[in-house]
Amino acid sequence: MLYVSNIAPYKHHWNVVRGITQLREKGYDVRLTLTGGGNIDSLTGSQKKLDDALQECDPNGSFVYTLGYVSQYDLPQIL
Repeated sequence: MLYVSNIAPYKHHWNVVRGITQLREKGYDVRLTLTGGGNIDSLTGSQKKLDDALQECDPNGSFVYTLGYVSQYDLPQIL
């Protein structure tokens, strides 16, 4: 699965990671790629929540991949 979005707080990346983890726990062999970027105010805590969820759910990076910013011209290759 691919989630294209900046890490704004209302995007809830950490919930997406936990949702993918729940699917895997039910036997679905799914993987997640997060792509996006942007400068988000450190007061929002979004990056920390995502980092915490990644550490909790996939500490070895075996099924959640983060790419950071991808230009609109490169996005079709990822899709």
